[in-house]
Amino acid sequence: MKKRFAAILIILTLVYVSADYSRDASVSASGNIDNYEYVLGGNVVGIKLYGRGLILVDFKEISGENPALKAGLCKGDILLSANGTDIKNTDSFIETVITSPGEIAITADRNGELFETVLIPIKDESGINRVGMWVRDSIAGVGTVTFYDERGGRVVTLGHSVSDSDTGRRFGVRKGYITDCDVVSVEKSEEGAPGEIVGKFTEDEKIYGYITENTAGGLFANSSGILPVDEVKVKTASSREVKDGEAFLYTELGGDGVKPYKVEIKKVFGRAKGDMIVTVTDDELLSLTGGIVQGMSGSPLIQNGKLIGAVTHVFVNDPTRGYGIFIENMLSETEKIK
Repeated sequence: MKKRFAAILIILTLVYVSADYSRDASVSASGNIDNYEYVLGGNVVGIKLYGRGLILVDFKEISGENPALKAGLCKGDILLSANGTDIKNTDSFIETVITSPGEIAITADRNGELFETVLIPIKDESGINRVGMWVRDSIAGVGTVTFYDERGGRVVTLGHSVSDSDTGRRFGVRKGYITDCDVVSVEKSEEGAPGEIVGKFTEDEKIYGYITENTAGGLFANSSGILPVDEVKVKTASSREVKDGEAFLYTELGGDGVKPYKVEIKKVFGRAKGDMIVTVTDDELLSLTGGIVQGMSGSPLIQNGKLIGAVTHVFVNDPTRGYGIFIENMLSETEKIK
């Protein structure tokens, strides 16, 4: 990685929950964009993901021993079943461990390969069975919708995959949903310290879509049919149409709904991930956020009246700048979804 881009942060704001146990008509195969219009996003939403099994994020010794390490488990392993029963959440796994009279047969996934092992719990000082590991079954956070696809019945957000913060592995989705949330405050970005959107899930949740895929191009959800009141429809631009120069970032951070803010496309790399560099130039947005903040991931980018992509990452050492992904590459992910 080049030195000047060394400090880059994916800008989905996430809160993690752990337990101590211890083909689309919009884009052709050649990447050409058709004339279909999408409903523009820009609204900040809550995101809840529930994993496929439990991801092992760390170890913890129990009386100087560690059953999980003895069983040959590693950080990033995904525990799928215990004693032949699918593991759906941390609570069910904890119950299995606590009530186990002996060995626990585990089936796990390591980098796409299944393997089996045996966990032998040991008792802690309180006499409770433990297996010496921290696991995670869910993620909740804040992101921004890029677009709504009425024809395909989808909601698309983030512009990048959601990965586990401790292991770096892409989070396997069992289920999840995108919902409305209230923006409580915005912590401004400063050099070396990106800010974030502080959001709160509403008590009477309005669900925009049910998440089906966690892809390199963002989260894809089946639309619940709920769309923003002020619908704005836009056509998409191919990567060849994206040029250095003025563009607009859409987000809803000022209390006046979704609004456009001026940005500059500073460099276009071609059809690869990290497709363009975006610099915030709008005085109002800079005043509100200091640049790009965590939670703006997925904010749509418009140039010459067309949707060209979304913001995905912030440069930690210069939060006025970040990366964007082409809409073309986001849409190409739909070809991989069966």
